[in-house]
Amino acid sequence: GNTFAALVDEWLQHQVDRLEPATWQRTRDRLAFVCKHIGRTPVADLEAGDFLPPLKATEARGRVDTAHRMRSECSRVMR
Repeated sequence: GNTFAALVDEWLQHQVDRLEPATWQRTRDRLAFVCKHIGRTPVADLEAGDFLPPLKATEARGRVDTAHRMRSECSRVMR
C-alpha cells in the first residue's frame, strides 16, 4: 500500500547519493521514529495533525531542534 512508511523508504532511497552517510542515518532514524506513530497510515488519509504526536513527544524530551528537523523532513517526504 501507499503508506507513510513506504513513502519514507522510497524518499530515503533517493537521498542515499545526495546526503553524507551520517546525515542520511540521522534522517532515517528521525523518520523511523515518526513511522512508529503513523507509518501504517495511508498517505491519502494523513492530515497535518497526525504528525503532531511524534513531534510533541520529541519536544517534550527537550529536543526542540530535532522536532523541527523532523517536521521539515516529513514535509519533504510528503512533497
